[in-house]
Amino acid sequence: MIRIMLCGILLFLCFQTSWAKEREGFLVMDAVPAQGVDAREARNRAERAVLARAVERFVLESLPEARISSALRTLAPLLEENPKNYVRDFRILATIEEKGSYRMVARVSPDAESIKRRMKELGMDFSRLPAILFMVSEQGLEDASPLKWWVPGAEMVFFGGRSTEAMASVMGGAGFDLVVPDGRNLSGGGVSGPVLDMREARRIGILFEAAVVMAGRVRVTPGGNVMGDRKQSFRADVLLIALDTDTGDVLAEVEDSFVVVSETAAAGEREALSEAGRKAASRIVPDLQAAWLRKAEKDAEVREIRMDIAGENYLARFTHFRRILGEIEGLVSIERREITGQGMDVRVRYRGTAEELAGLLMGKNYDRFGVRISDVEDNRMRVTLVSSP
Repeated sequence: MIRIMLCGILLFLCFQTSWAKEREGFLVMDAVPAQGVDAREARNRAERAVLARAVERFVLESLPEARISSALRTLAPLLEENPKNYVRDFRILATIEEKGSYRMVARVSPDAESIKRRMKELGMDFSRLPAILFMVSEQGLEDASPLKWWVPGAEMVFFGGRSTEAMASVMGGAGFDLVVPDGRNLSGGGVSGPVLDMREARRIGILFEAAVVMAGRVRVTPGGNVMGDRKQSFRADVLLIALDTDTGDVLAEVEDSFVVVSETAAAGEREALSEAGRKAASRIVPDLQAAWLRKAEKDAEVREIRMDIAGENYLARFTHFRRILGEIEGLVSIERREITGQGMDVRVRYRGTAEELAGLLMGKNYDRFGVRISDVEDNRMRVTLVSSP
């Protein structure tokens, strides 16, 4: 009776939430042979098996599908090691020994940072690629002006035309996430010319929570080459710019022309747009991947440092102090959290340590006041704004 109840619980857990990833971790199940070993050894083997399965699952679900093949070749060394090295916490929920096997169900929370470090050592880039929003205008042979999905009355649907579809196919296959707009028209979006204004592109990218906006244009014109009575050439000019919506920086850029030959204008236009989109995306992918990896490495160096600002007339002096602080190289952001009559809680994001930042502040010249820095810790310091002697 007890065995039947345990089997029922086991099946319920597996069919309801097996392999479900929740905040507490993965719910996993595995079985190991139990013949010829005592119960304790069988349990230890089953425990190792479920932990290894959870680590494997974490790695696979953290990668785009396009990277699964290469991931499988690098997983073996990691899984041959003790999986406990890559697990933050686990809880055994059910076990059953039957027909020469020992089966276990457990909830396992993998240690993400440890796994990432190990996979990087094995040569597999574990960093996730950014989500991309395409804002590429398209102008065919008979279009009087470029077509754009982000302007009122746009004829384009979803996120673009044939060239964008080709770009999305290439970049999605390379592991980039794609952002599909919800169909709303955005007034003021680049109506003045064929190439979207970069400030407007960044604004719209932030609105759709896209890490990168792929802005640009594709235009098809007659190529000028003719063979016989039927075949003629068509030229597609393309400009593609990958914009970081966080910083406004250009991460990668491609500008080129592509020629196709077709018997009809309609077919030539379609082929030229698709070919331009496919080739431009193929060219920009490695540059964007490299740029994003460099950005990820830089962001990993950023730490939040708390500054407790105080002193006589500190509020009046803070504006000047903040301007000087913002000019320091490596300073990413400044945020005021709390203001009282006694002081101010300010959080800065800085590429470096609190001690390094304190040293740079000491070397600055302030207008009619000075700084007294004390209690410097790993991620905190006290800054008193004092009158100049």
